[in-house]
Amino acid sequence: MVSRSISNIIALAARAYAALKGAKQVTNEHVAAIAQLALQHRRPEALQSNQMPWSEEDSQRVNKILNGE
Repeated sequence: MVSRSISNIIALAARAYAALKGAKQVTNEHVAAIAQLALQHRRPEALQSNQMPWSEEDSQRVNKILNGE
């Protein structure tokens, strides 16, 4: 479950990214592009190291959510 505040952050970031790319509407591709940046810092392991953990499995989870699976 994603909190309301992170949902707002993702929505705003995707909207800004879409605008930067010249798109008139936000697509799943825009959301997927910023999801890693918006979500990875919320992981406990990210607080304990300088590396931001993000795996292929994480990307697949984001894509499943965006595709309604």
